[in-house]
Amino acid sequence: MQETSGSGGLPAQTGSTHKHGSLGSYLACLRDNPSFTWLWIAEAVNTMGSWFNYVAVLILVNSYSQGSGLALAGVVLLHFLPSLVLAPIAGMVADRFNRVGILIATSLLSCAVVSALVTVTSREHTPRLYALLSLQFTCVAFYTPARTALMPVLVAPRDLPAASTMDTFAWSLTGAVASSLGGVVTSKLGVRAAFLLDAVTYLVSAVCAAQVPRALGVPGAPAASTRAREGEAQPLSLELAAMEAVGCDRGARTACGEGSASDSEPEPLASAGRSRALPGMASVGRSGILSSTGSIKQGGMLHSADSAVLRYDFGSQLAAGWRTVTEGCRYLAAPENRDVAAMVTLKGAGSLSWGCMDIMNARLSDLPEMQHLGDAPQTMGYIFAMVGVGCLVGPLVLNPWVPPRVPLLLAACAGSLTLLSISYAVMLAAPGIGLVLLSTFIRALGSATVWIFSSLALQLRVPGALMGRVSAWEMALYTLAESSSGLATGLALDLGHASLRAVLCGTLLLSAIPTLPWLAWAARLWRRRRRGDGAGTEGGAAASRSGGSTTHEERGVYAPVGVEGDALPLGTNKSLDLGMRPRYHVEVQAGMAGEVA
Repeated sequence: MQETSGSGGLPAQTGSTHKHGSLGSYLACLRDNPSFTWLWIAEAVNTMGSWFNYVAVLILVNSYSQGSGLALAGVVLLHFLPSLVLAPIAGMVADRFNRVGILIATSLLSCAVVSALVTVTSREHTPRLYALLSLQFTCVAFYTPARTALMPVLVAPRDLPAASTMDTFAWSLTGAVASSLGGVVTSKLGVRAAFLLDAVTYLVSAVCAAQVPRALGVPGAPAASTRAREGEAQPLSLELAAMEAVGCDRGARTACGEGSASDSEPEPLASAGRSRALPGMASVGRSGILSSTGSIKQGGMLHSADSAVLRYDFGSQLAAGWRTVTEGCRYLAAPENRDVAAMVTLKGAGSLSWGCMDIMNARLSDLPEMQHLGDAPQTMGYIFAMVGVGCLVGPLVLNPWVPPRVPLLLAACAGSLTLLSISYAVMLAAPGIGLVLLSTFIRALGSATVWIFSSLALQLRVPGALMGRVSAWEMALYTLAESSSGLATGLALDLGHASLRAVLCGTLLLSAIPTLPWLAWAARLWRRRRRGDGAGTEGGAAASRSGGSTTHEERGVYAPVGVEGDALPLGTNKSLDLGMRPRYHVEVQAGMAGEVA
């Protein structure tokens, strides 16, 4: 095994041959990507506290409102509305400011906000509760795009599938344990204890995030594979010092008016072998938006990650921020990137149906026939625990069988959308808590697979310099769908006086609408693979016959090939391989070529 010299946050380039999806691949991911390990621990601790908080908030609101569907829908809306409204700004912030600093700042702010929740002690304090929740989830709106954009920088490309799966592991494991414990804590100690525990986890999360080198959080910082290729003979400490020194030097020259237009060129794109403009982003290269050193000069504002002096013009900066938003839209709207636009809708397609389930869980936990395992808080905790278990099992089962190729990842997403429909049918037939828990497990299994595989497909497809903005728009569509689902459920229960069974029937219908076109596309892809006429198979066979090596581009791991004519659903009329350039160029042995054929 060969590693880069030095220690710290630079992912080591290893010769590990752990099978994709095996336990060894996950352990190797943590060992070889130490900065990601800290990020993963921070997320696990953060999520554990969030489960305590969420169960307590739902119990509190359900109690104060006497089971009002609209009151519960308000919690769901506050959970997601800030991400929807702030998505363009949050994406711009993730692509312009230090991402590690964003994680630390939002964690500390969240700690302060959650600590204030203990002051909510009566029904008259409900407006204060909603105000504090809106502040908490505003912090989350900035945290998520920054963390997503950090992933390709901290993780070597061969470890991205394992890293994405391990993110789901963190959410699932903490969900399975913390939600059930949260129900018990809320039942025995009260909601204040749950809120204080959540505040402590935010502090721990901030400390863990601070262990990631800040130089790696600079927008435009070289991707993990690029740093390892170019600096494998030098320690990480020297590399980070060089990045910071160049950033300070360029920032000083720009402040003095000595910088040229070329100083704003996004160097990581060129160093990664993409000297051409990105698809649909021809003007971005000279716009001064991105710089590998963290220096930005545009519209009268200078920002250097390591400079103590900032010239800040709020009006110009705001205009520049919205320009970056429109550039992200142009990237998604470009004909060669319509496959990305379709991928961005996957989470939203699933959340159209699962968005109402938190309200349904709160209402179901209040029914006497559902309380065979404990009172309402404990019952709700057990339901959410099954969410965590399902989210853990889904990736564990499917990951070894789905190679990290974008077409196969999307086909697995199509199958997982079907599981959502099956789960709602099972819940419709549930006479007691047993089938409700089984239905929740099936739904979570499908939703976790959609979540992780759609995220991985985007990370393999989208250039790292634009990942923050693309992720922000993906989360905006997701939150719009989930919030709309929750609000519609609240209105149906309170104003329409709909029964829980009627709401479940509507949920089943909503889940089928986006599932059918994705299933039709997956069936066409499956037929083509069965006929064996994919270019990936021919490329792998040719490489094996020649005895040489092949690249990820030839294998179709990061640049899917061999699916011409398999148009994506949702109106996309471009084939998957159109415009898909490899994000990384990594040589692999010829013997591995047939692994994903």
